[in-house]
Amino acid sequence: MRSYNESCNFAFMEKEKKPAEPKPYKTFPERLAEARKETIFDGRELTQTQLAKDAGTTPQVIQHLEANDKSQGSRYTAQIARRCGVDPYWLATGLGEKKGLGADAYELAMNWLKLDDASKAKAKEFIETRIKSNEMVSEVTNPRLNKSLTETGKLPKVKAKQA
Repeated sequence: MRSYNESCNFAFMEKEKKPAEPKPYKTFPERLAEARKETIFDGRELTQTQLAKDAGTTPQVIQHLEANDKSQGSRYTAQIARRCGVDPYWLATGLGEKKGLGADAYELAMNWLKLDDASKAKAKEFIETRIKSNEMVSEVTNPRLNKSLTETGKLPKVKAKQA
């Protein structure tokens, strides 16, 4: 026999459990400082001055964005993210994946979108040819790789030039 509580439907009294909202990764100033410091420029971490120059703003703006705990971003967020190679959405919100396109890759992607289909096909063919060419050079000049590939039958043995 069921108890009174089991017989009654108390579903309306229970709060509907919602999935937890993802929490942002750190604050905007913390994400900005982290992204800047992880960006290497001339063998050292990117300075506020260099980041400001590359993003088209002043060092004071970058300094303010990193120091102000209430900072939620700026109109330079996309340029900063692109320069630091992080996703602009991640930098602005702290959600999603951190890694974005670097400045060179972003510029290349934007230029790719401007090409017509024939130019894209030629560029793709050129890139594939260069990749194959670089693989062959690597196979011939790297003795360990050459030996490994020869043993698997994927590359004929190339005799090294004798000096």
